Amino acid sequence: MRILTWNINGIGTLPKYHPWNTLKNCEAILDEIAADIVCFQELKTSRRALDAPTAVPGKYDGYFSFPAAKGGYSGVAVYTNSNTLTAHKAEEGLSGLIQPKPPLSADERISSTYPTAETMDLMADDAGEVLNSLSDLDKEGRALVLDFGLFVLVNVYCVADSADVRYHFKMNYYYMLQERVRILLSEGREVIVLGDLNSCPAPIDHCEGNLLKYRDTFLDSPHRTWLKDWISETGPLVDIVRERWPERDGMYTCWNTKISARESNYGCRIDFILITPGLRRWVKHGDIQASVKGSDHCPVYIDLHDSITDETGREITLASLLCRPSANHNHQGSNSVPGSEMRETPRICARQWDEFSTKQTLLSAFFTKRGPSSSSLISAMMSNEEPESSVLSQGSSLGNIKVQTPVTPVSAVPSSSTKKGVTPAEEAKGTPNGTSSSQRYTNGEEGKEMEDGSHFNVQPPPLPETTGVNTSAMESVTSRERDQDETGQGGTIAVKPVGHGGSLGGLRSDQEQQQKAPPPPLKEQQQQQSTKKRKAGSGLDDSGQFKKQRKEKGPARSDLSSSSQLSCTTSARTESKEGWSALLQPLQAPKCIVHGEPTKLFTVNKPGPNKGKTFYVCSR
Repeated sequence: MRILTWNINGIGTLPKYHPWNTLKNCEAILDEIAADIVCFQELKTSRRALDAPTAVPGKYDGYFSFPAAKGGYSGVAVYTNSNTLTAHKAEEGLSGLIQPKPPLSADERISSTYPTAETMDLMADDAGEVLNSLSDLDKEGRALVLDFGLFVLVNVYCVADSADVRYHFKMNYYYMLQERVRILLSEGREVIVLGDLNSCPAPIDHCEGNLLKYRDTFLDSPHRTWLKDWISETGPLVDIVRERWPERDGMYTCWNTKISARESNYGCRIDFILITPGLRRWVKHGDIQASVKGSDHCPVYIDLHDSITDETGREITLASLLCRPSANHNHQGSNSVPGSEMRETPRICARQWDEFSTKQTLLSAFFTKRGPSSSSLISAMMSNEEPESSVLSQGSSLGNIKVQTPVTPVSAVPSSSTKKGVTPAEEAKGTPNGTSSSQRYTNGEEGKEMEDGSHFNVQPPPLPETTGVNTSAMESVTSRERDQDETGQGGTIAVKPVGHGGSLGGLRSDQEQQQKAPPPPLKEQQQQQSTKKRKAGSGLDDSGQFKKQRKEKGPARSDLSSSSQLSCTTSARTESKEGWSALLQPLQAPKCIVHGEPTKLFTVNKPGPNKGKTFYVCSR
């Protein structure tokens, strides 16, 4: 089993380097790293900016700690291969004060006690004040603590010493880390501390450590003295990688990329894997990977034996001491997010977060199609299908309104106009079921015959009382639907609003309106029907003009409002596009103050502080 630590200097920086830029997602990157426990430092992101492929990369369990206030600053992560091991418990921070909601129970905590400011000898700041709480030290997302049974792993990103104003913060964080490890050792636990400690314990770990002017004063810095004592022969931890390479020069893990110091190996060793002496027998190998690019740091790793033999000759396997995943756990691909059937992982694992555990509604769910469409509803009604409920909420889009249409079971009734002995006057009064022939749902042509030669009338459902409805939109839609019915291109339901005011007091069915109005005389109705048939055959409209000519002349009166609105919207979009184009167009080269001609743009290619800068010169 391999354990690896790497300061990646930004989770978005890594994919810009080869070979990481050839891999499609985070899981592929972790597979290329080929470690069972991967510890990253300096993520420089936030939980809100973390996407699912990075938080839940397939078979890897992700644990993250982000700064509470600063975005794009510090941050650490631990990825574990669930096919090899699973953490027993996990905590964020070193003080035990950073808790999820609800807080961790006593069984979920790794330790029974935690560091406190009262029991520690902290360094005072420039004003002489000493911290009375460790919460300020622990809120920058610098540590994760995971319990794997055999050992407790502490992934840490310590404070850099670039700013003297935060030097007391740096030293106090070291003291808190030291106290947390002391408590774990007092509880009988084996510990692995790894990450970016931002300190060099010996001159051999720094490119300038052996220079004459630094040799005698190298350990005068308190942070270097502290680390040297912590990993000394009498200290609680062992620098296992240096122990395997005691005399190796130039074993650096960090370089200044601004001066291209990596090419000349002019760097320092500030990334460590420290273990307790009881884990020495499990370590098979340890080294740095200086050839791996992707950051200003390089990875550091150790390999553990799969099994060892104790003093009695009994073989002990590593798998028996580590928590393994349950047998019924199975990932469904690299982008799967297991649900309730997932194996037990610590609560701060990213798989348990609401946004990645299917407990939280995604934004895309609000843009999916809801409910059956009007056409599918009418088809179901015409096929005499029974609805599931007596009232189906169907949003019939009518301009700017939505009408809740109660749907009742539809029955097909043979039309009386096809039966012998029924006069047109009887047909005008109504069909045997009391429904006027003008209330039919048409399906392409008015009075279309079925295969058995009978006509089918469908009784429209009554519309509920609706207030505050835009009648102009209703009239526009219904007029267009009537035109479609006349041309034989229907298949829609004509809804006729009542009233002409600003609000519609109610929508009445055609049946109620025709009951109030007296039926037309028989002779007049016959003349209207014959005229209508002639117009349908000749292509004339009500005014005696061809419908095609009317369409060429312009829209109908009912469509004037929608056409004017469309033209206003189009002109507004055109003006907006022109404004943005003028704002975002490339800057024009200034003109020469002598000749009045456009100048030429040049770029500095000479190495130096001005390299890459641009300037304008006269084109002559």
